[in-house]
Amino acid sequence: MLLIKSLVVLCSAAVVTARLFPYDAVATGALLLGKDTTDPNAPPRDVYSESRNHAMAVASVVVHAANLVSFDPSGQLSYGDTYSRFKEKATTFPAFIREFERSKELKFSGHHELRQKVADIYDEFVPGGEGLKVAVIVTDVVGNHLEDPRPKHWGFTTIVICQLESSVQLGLVELSVRGGSSLETVNHRESDHTAILTVSNYLVIPQVFQGNADSLAQKISKVTIANFMEFFTTGPSKDSLKAWLNIDQGQDTEQIPFTRRPHALYPRM
Repeated sequence: MLLIKSLVVLCSAAVVTARLFPYDAVATGALLLGKDTTDPNAPPRDVYSESRNHAMAVASVVVHAANLVSFDPSGQLSYGDTYSRFKEKATTFPAFIREFERSKELKFSGHHELRQKVADIYDEFVPGGEGLKVAVIVTDVVGNHLEDPRPKHWGFTTIVICQLESSVQLGLVELSVRGGSSLETVNHRESDHTAILTVSNYLVIPQVFQGNADSLAQKISKVTIANFMEFFTTGPSKDSLKAWLNIDQGQDTEQIPFTRRPHALYPRM
């Protein structure tokens, strides 16, 4: 009996360690749920003093946290240790109180199955029927990057700001996927893939913003909701674009339009 209990403890510890171990590479997306009540032209102080702008205040804080630790998901090299530092910095801001963090393992063998399972799990953890909107962003990020063979442990994170009727919340939706997958196998159901979906939800305390509006406005640059979503959206990788366009490695790519930003693993082209 003692041996069995010891094995259970060891297995549980192994699962937790695997989840906490930094990702080899991270790609992100961003989303606002609910009606955008913010005024993008508001003076910096009003971002924090007026509750209707608090979704923009949250956006400003999380982008500021990313800049403090040099986490740039839109273009620079983005490795798991940098993401871990960003997550720690962003989620320990005094106005954010963690409500819960829940995880669930899922198996998928195709893009549509992954989207549906992410939607179902999100709705299970966060009732409200918004799971499909979140899942669309998650699977779009996965689809842009999972075929890259180099990372052995991918982290796909969607940062969600939720504007409720009288409050704002911050959410992190993290999909942990081991490498060895490709879009070809995912889209053609040639094999099953295992992932862990973790949803963390943070309550936003408005009094922290309102009571410190002057100092926050001086220290943190204003970030609109549109800029927040742009900042945290990792574009497709250079290699995946070449594959999609069926371009040989030796062909000059300068004449090929590239309007979206590159994958976080590569420098800007």
